[in-house]
Amino acid sequence: MFEELLPQKKDREEAITDVLESTALARTALAQLVNAEAEELKKVVDMEQINPEKLIEFQDSIARLMKTGIDLQNLLRADLEDILALEQPDTDQQEDVLEVEEEIIEEVDDDKKTIKKLITKKKRD
Repeated sequence: MFEELLPQKKDREEAITDVLESTALARTALAQLVNAEAEELKKVVDMEQINPEKLIEFQDSIARLMKTGIDLQNLLRADLEDILALEQPDTDQQEDVLEVEEEIIEEVDDDKKTIKKLITKKKRD
Protein backbone atom coordinates (compact mmCIF):
# COMPACT_ATOMS: atom_id res chain seq x y z
CA MET A 1 0.00 0.00 0.00
CA PHE A 2 2.76 2.46 0.93
CA GLU A 3 5.80 2.93 -1.22
CA GLU A 4 9.03 2.12 0.58
CA LEU A 5 11.20 5.19 0.97
CA LEU A 6 14.90 4.57 0.71
CA PRO A 7 17.53 7.12 1.71
CA GLN A 8 19.35 8.81 -1.12
CA LYS A 9 22.89 7.72 -1.77
CA LYS A 10 25.17 10.62 -0.94
CA ASP A 11 28.86 11.02 -0.63
CA ARG A 12 30.49 11.93 2.66
CA GLU A 13 30.65 15.68 1.99
CA GLU A 14 26.97 15.85 1.02
CA ALA A 15 25.97 13.96 4.17
CA ILE A 16 28.04 16.29 6.36
CA THR A 17 26.48 19.32 4.65
CA ASP A 18 22.98 17.90 5.20
CA VAL A 19 23.61 17.40 8.92
CA LEU A 20 25.03 20.91 9.27
CA GLU A 21 22.07 22.41 7.41
CA SER A 22 19.53 20.50 9.50
CA THR A 23 21.33 21.56 12.68
CA ALA A 24 21.23 25.21 11.59
CA LEU A 25 17.52 24.97 10.73
CA ALA A 26 16.72 23.34 14.08
CA ARG A 27 18.63 26.08 15.93
CA THR A 28 16.75 28.75 13.97
CA ALA A 29 13.40 27.12 14.76
CA LEU A 30 14.31 26.90 18.43
CA ALA A 31 15.30 30.59 18.48
CA GLN A 32 11.98 31.51 16.89
CA LEU A 33 10.10 29.47 19.51
CA VAL A 34 11.94 31.18 22.35
CA ASN A 35 11.31 34.58 20.76
CA ALA A 36 7.58 33.84 20.41
CA GLU A 37 7.45 32.76 24.05
CA ALA A 38 9.19 36.02 25.06
CA GLU A 39 6.58 38.02 23.14
CA GLU A 40 3.85 36.06 24.92
CA LEU A 41 5.52 36.81 28.25
CA LYS A 42 5.47 40.53 27.46
CA LYS A 43 1.71 40.31 26.82
CA VAL A 44 1.10 38.43 30.06
CA VAL A 45 3.14 40.94 32.08
CA ASP A 46 1.16 43.83 30.56
CA MET A 47 -2.20 42.27 31.48
CA GLU A 48 -3.94 44.23 34.20
CA GLN A 49 -6.15 41.47 35.52
CA ILE A 50 -3.91 38.43 35.73
CA ASN A 51 -4.37 35.93 38.52
CA PRO A 52 -1.66 33.82 40.20
CA GLU A 53 -3.02 30.59 38.68
CA LYS A 54 -2.61 31.94 35.15
CA LEU A 55 0.92 33.11 35.95
CA ILE A 56 1.85 29.69 37.32
CA GLU A 57 0.32 27.99 34.26
CA PHE A 58 2.30 30.29 31.98
CA GLN A 59 5.49 29.71 33.97
CA ASP A 60 5.01 25.94 33.64
CA SER A 61 4.57 26.37 29.88
CA ILE A 62 7.82 28.32 29.66
CA ALA A 63 9.62 25.72 31.81
CA ARG A 64 8.49 22.92 29.47
CA LEU A 65 9.59 24.89 26.42
CA MET A 66 12.99 25.60 27.93
CA LYS A 67 13.44 21.94 28.94
CA THR A 68 12.59 20.86 25.40
CA GLY A 69 14.95 23.51 24.03
CA ILE A 70 17.78 22.28 26.23
CA ASP A 71 17.15 18.69 25.15
CA LEU A 72 17.19 19.77 21.50
CA GLN A 73 20.38 21.78 22.01
CA ASN A 74 22.04 18.69 23.49
CA LEU A 75 21.02 16.66 20.43
CA LEU A 76 22.32 19.36 18.11
CA ARG A 77 25.59 19.55 20.02
CA ALA A 78 25.96 15.79 19.67
CA ASP A 79 25.37 16.14 15.92
CA LEU A 80 28.09 18.75 15.64
CA GLU A 81 30.49 16.61 17.68
CA ASP A 82 29.75 13.71 15.32
CA ILE A 83 30.50 15.97 12.35
CA LEU A 84 33.81 17.02 13.87
CA ALA A 85 34.65 13.35 14.38
CA LEU A 86 33.81 12.69 10.72
CA GLU A 87 36.11 15.51 9.65
CA GLN A 88 39.03 13.55 11.13
CA PRO A 89 38.08 9.98 10.28
CA ASP A 90 39.81 6.91 11.57
CA THR A 91 40.51 5.41 8.16
CA ASP A 92 40.15 1.79 9.27
CA GLN A 93 36.78 2.39 10.93
CA GLN A 94 35.49 4.85 8.32
CA GLU A 95 35.86 2.37 5.48
CA ASP A 96 33.68 -0.14 7.37
CA VAL A 97 30.69 2.22 7.63
CA LEU A 98 28.47 1.99 4.57
CA GLU A 99 25.42 3.94 5.73
CA VAL A 100 24.38 6.04 8.72
CA GLU A 101 20.71 6.56 9.59
CA GLU A 102 19.49 9.10 12.11
CA GLU A 103 16.05 9.21 13.68
CA ILE A 104 14.74 11.70 16.24
CA ILE A 105 11.80 10.48 18.30
CA GLU A 106 9.64 12.77 20.40
CA GLU A 107 7.50 11.10 23.06
CA VAL A 108 4.98 12.67 25.42
CA ASP A 109 4.13 10.67 28.54
CA ASP A 110 2.27 12.10 31.55
CA ASP A 111 2.82 15.68 30.30
CA LYS A 112 6.56 15.00 30.06
CA LYS A 113 8.21 15.40 26.68
CA THR A 114 11.20 13.23 25.85
CA ILE A 115 13.35 13.61 22.76
CA LYS A 116 15.49 10.64 21.77
CA LYS A 117 18.05 10.37 19.02
CA LEU A 118 18.72 7.01 17.44
CA ILE A 119 21.74 6.59 15.20
CA THR A 120 22.20 3.38 13.27
CA LYS A 121 25.45 2.64 11.50
CA LYS A 122 25.42 -0.17 8.97
CA LYS A 123 28.79 -1.73 8.22
CA ARG A 124 30.01 -3.48 5.15
CA ASP A 125 30.11 -7.22 5.29
